Amino acid sequence: MSMTPERIEEIEFWYRVAEKGQLIKYVHDLLAALEESQQQINEWQGEAKQWRDEFVSKNDELGEAQQTIARKQLHIEKLELRRESAQKAADGISKEKGLELFEARQTIARQREALENSKGSFETLALLTNTRDIKIVSHNAIVCLDKTLEEGEAQL
Repeated sequence: MSMTPERIEEIEFWYRVAEKGQLIKYVHDLLAALEESQQQINEWQGEAKQWRDEFVSKNDELGEAQQTIARKQLHIEKLELRRESAQKAADGISKEKGLELFEARQTIARQREALENSKGSFETLALLTNTRDIKIVSHNAIVCLDKTLEEGEAQL
């Protein structure tokens, strides 16, 4: 150990302390400070352990939450695929039903036109034969067909 100015100053300090008889008191003060420091270290270690335990607990909770989120996202993706599949099926059904509806309306329109044309034929037949029965039958048939067409339209 070299004799630096700092080291010389420290030796002089201890010499003055020893000269005054305060060395034992100073050692007791140092021991008390050391004991207090050790107690504070123990408290800090206890707090650090508590923080570590809390951190581990929160980290475990975070892991569980991340797993739950991943499961929920997977479930959502499956639901989205099902929804898309159902939408495609519904679109297909909608197109088929739309085509069926269009065709049914065309059929009713053709039948209504045929009915209108047949009214004239029934009236002509009734006039030519001058039979009251034909007039009644033809009128009833026209009314019945007309009613049937209206019911068909209402169902569409």
